[in-house]
Amino acid sequence: MWAQIHPKGFSGLSPRDPDFKQLEKQYRELLEWLISSGINYDYGDEGLFIELNAHIKEDNEKVYLHVGEARYKAVLIGGVKTLRSETLNLLNEFIDKGGKIIFAGDPPEYIDVIPTHLAVELSKRCITCNWDKNEVLSSLDIIPSIKIK
Repeated sequence: MWAQIHPKGFSGLSPRDPDFKQLEKQYRELLEWLISSGINYDYGDEGLFIELNAHIKEDNEKVYLHVGEARYKAVLIGGVKTLRSETLNLLNEFIDKGGKIIFAGDPPEYIDVIPTHLAVELSKRCITCNWDKNEVLSSLDIIPSIKIK
């Protein structure tokens, strides 16, 4: 959101701009979906990826995104308008080595705040789903399936 800030975009801490309201709505929805599902998650901070030397590592034939001491087997991208080029490179390496990336809703339209198709191209190699609770959670393999015979 920081890349879109303008003087009339907020009233105090509340968004006035429709794009900001949409981003806030998606942030709140995703937070509620993940919490209500009992899934353990962290929010990614692109600045920390650089500071903590985020990298891809294979361990016991599984691929992980390492950020500091933490490691992740999946990345969920949703409600994002722009990514840093360093993040895009890291995500491309992650998917190249067999990592799991899910794009929920529209992929980012900007890299380093410059319009581009690069995130859209990456999303074509990943799992994609609509911005919908059941689709997002299904893409993360956390909705138990029940079969009644």
